[in-house]
Amino acid sequence: MFKKKRKYEDYAVAILVENELSQVEYNKLAEPFSDEIGVGVVSEIKVGHYVKEWEVLQRKFPEQQPTSFPRFVILRVHEDKVNQAIKEMERKNWWDWLFNAIHPEEYMIAEDKVMYDYENAEFYTDKFEEAVEYLNNK
Repeated sequence: MFKKKRKYEDYAVAILVENELSQVEYNKLAEPFSDEIGVGVVSEIKVGHYVKEWEVLQRKFPEQQPTSFPRFVILRVHEDKVNQAIKEMERKNWWDWLFNAIHPEEYMIAEDKVMYDYENAEFYTDKFEEAVEYLNNK
């Protein structure tokens, strides 16, 4: 009920894949991003389920249409929008919130919906080195 507000990092990284990565492959790709200052979340996302998001990326980055997988999308996280989404979810589930009965997964769903809004994408590539370099320069 009286939670300390969580601080969010500046960036989230989505690793777009055709087939699920093994844990070793995921760690190899995610570790350099996790070490970056300002990167809070690194997620693996299977592309078959996200047609609407593909359209946003194609519209936002028409000159950059990567040809291979995995692909990397660097997204700006707007802390105020994430907090607003959480407040809206708590208002919707007011009685659950009052009795501190909102499941942590509900908070994660609200956060992810805002964090992985592809309208906030700043960089899109299929080259791992370019993605790491982009974050190093930020």
